[in-house]
Amino acid sequence: MDLITTLIGKFAPDPQLTAPLPPWIQPPNIEMTAVEITQVIQCFHNLQCPDNSVPLFSGKLTMVRAYVHIKGGPYPTLYGIGGALCYGNPGSAGCLNPIRPISTFTVTSWVDPVSTFRSDLKYTLDFILPSYMVTGGATKDITVYVNYNFEDFPQEVWYKDNYRTLQYQVEPSEPLNVTVHLVHNLNRNHPNYPNQIQFVLANAGAVWNVYDFLDLTYPTSEIHLSQGSTLWFRDYDTALGQNNRRKGWDDLLTDLWWLRNGSGPIAYGLMPSVTLRGAGGMGAMDGSMVSGGQDNAEAGDTAGQEIGHNLGRPHAPGCGAGGPDANFPSVTGHIDETGVDVLHRTIYEAYWAYDYMGYCGGVGDTWTSIYTYMAMAGRLPAGVYVAPTYHLASPLPAGTDVLVGSGEVTPTAVTIEHGFFHFAAGSSVAATADSGPYAVELLDAKGTVLTRRSFAPARLSNDEPSASGPFHLVLPWVDGTTAIAFRYQDQEIGRVEASRRAPEIAFTSPSESQAWTASGPQTISWTGADRDLDPLQYMLQYSTDGGQSWEVLAPSLSDTSLEIDTSYLPGSDNGLLRLIASDGLNTVSADSVPLQVEGKPPLVHISGPSIDDQLFAGAPLVLQGAATDIEDGFLGDDSLSWASNQDGLLGTGRTAVLPSLSEGPHTLTLTAIDSNGNASTAAVDIVVQPTPVVEPAASPSPLPCLAGVIVIGGGALAGAFAIGRRSRRVQKPKEA
Repeated sequence: MDLITTLIGKFAPDPQLTAPLPPWIQPPNIEMTAVEITQVIQCFHNLQCPDNSVPLFSGKLTMVRAYVHIKGGPYPTLYGIGGALCYGNPGSAGCLNPIRPISTFTVTSWVDPVSTFRSDLKYTLDFILPSYMVTGGATKDITVYVNYNFEDFPQEVWYKDNYRTLQYQVEPSEPLNVTVHLVHNLNRNHPNYPNQIQFVLANAGAVWNVYDFLDLTYPTSEIHLSQGSTLWFRDYDTALGQNNRRKGWDDLLTDLWWLRNGSGPIAYGLMPSVTLRGAGGMGAMDGSMVSGGQDNAEAGDTAGQEIGHNLGRPHAPGCGAGGPDANFPSVTGHIDETGVDVLHRTIYEAYWAYDYMGYCGGVGDTWTSIYTYMAMAGRLPAGVYVAPTYHLASPLPAGTDVLVGSGEVTPTAVTIEHGFFHFAAGSSVAATADSGPYAVELLDAKGTVLTRRSFAPARLSNDEPSASGPFHLVLPWVDGTTAIAFRYQDQEIGRVEASRRAPEIAFTSPSESQAWTASGPQTISWTGADRDLDPLQYMLQYSTDGGQSWEVLAPSLSDTSLEIDTSYLPGSDNGLLRLIASDGLNTVSADSVPLQVEGKPPLVHISGPSIDDQLFAGAPLVLQGAATDIEDGFLGDDSLSWASNQDGLLGTGRTAVLPSLSEGPHTLTLTAIDSNGNASTAAVDIVVQPTPVVEPAASPSPLPCLAGVIVIGGGALAGAFAIGRRSRRVQKPKEA
């Protein structure tokens, strides 16, 4: 387009306003009517909330959607229209090296493109913001252009409505820390072995389903997922327990409570779906930060719901969900706005997609509502302690002597299932909150109450409030304690008394210092005896730093051996095992000989793109993935790098937004390196298609073209003619 026409299009009055004409002879004009910015779900053209009012979080993948239509002219539809995005507010001048859209799109003459096309990404002009535009801080401006400098449709002559400026602000991302524990559970009805009893280990790949769903739908870019101790050789029964609870799920959450040791990240157990049925998952709602779910195709959205329960969110209504949220905006559990999976370019519409806190959705139709998203944002950060709504005690000083135990309680009886164990607490362990209908008392030999603390049964997601259920206790130790009494409304319902003599234990294997390889079975064994003939319970701990800190390896054992696979044991040059034994109150411990355990490389995952994605040369591309290491935990951006077998090194970090890739097949690799130099990779094959060839718009008939030429000039010719006529009318005749 020549300079004169460009200047006319950018600075002259709107020709449709200056010289209104029938559409068939108007000059062509593309108008941008609105701009949306979204990461997961956004309020837009909604009477319930202002446009773009759902907050944005630092580092989270962000899409900008421009809504455009043909305002006038002879073309009802235009194909292959592109645009640009500039940081700041440069006006019609644009900027050097602007951000380009994900792809070109189709523009139509529909009057309201938001209501018509919000559910279809083919009809919106979409951009992915680079990381520097999604950092916390002051208010930011971006300017979005369609048909940037007339490069896609030169016939257009009017430019001032081709762009809009949007102001937005980014909030800091608060971390969500989750440790996933694989469960090795007994299955008495394995489909492949109907007449045998088999142990089945949860599918480790489902860990990444959990990560991806949380990363896509939670209001943070900081999902820090780590690999925790595997629960070996468990027997979580499917039988109904007290109050018709699924006892196996209760027991799993209790074991996770022991593994979490009162502090640290949310503990999530991944259960093999063939072994424990009756519920897809369960989460504690009492601040204990433990939850679990099956390893099936719905592992991700199940984790979203159960961890949501940990953070205080009740069920969304519909489909028989217990205890539904009376304030949820939809009685059927549907989401309340249009959601977008930015990474996979997928739309979730309010009329068919369900909130993940409900029972109605499944794979492909579960997302988050604004209602849940905003509530979850108010609950982060999480993973150590969650501020009340819950009544939680303050953390105890590291090294404090504590009594720890768990079991089942009713108003008439108490059953101790784990403990009591007496040992020194690690860092940030919290005593049980002093609140609830039950009381536990520590007594001396004369029956004098040394200390008393109230407590309540655990509140679990799938249960109505009840006076019965599982309980977990952490009590500061008081010297002289010889008995523990339980009371309900001042009536004693049970007691644990110390026997005269403590247990005696010793390791039998490993019996001498050993070096264990990075994978393979190892048997740990010991002897245990009690001269009072009390039954013994054991807890096995593991230290990677010579006993400076400990993690629970097996929380509840009655046998005197345990077989583990060292694939799931953190590497160490100074490892130790610790066995703790209790006869109900008396507790002893023994440490193993030193161990060397070979380190493991990271686990690496690519979230996107996938082989099914449509990718085009010249268009921006998002790479997203993550890595976790059993020794280092969740790996940061500095440990990750991306490469292509065609284009070489592409970038670093969990997310890389590329301007484009070369045309043709690519193998993309994400490499992670841990602190010990161990490296591993994940790879995905993709194909970058040629840039689509779009036929230019057909020329209209000569009459409209001629009429358009008359009007062209941005209204300048018509305007000048009108001004000239007006000026001549007011001129006075010259005097003779």
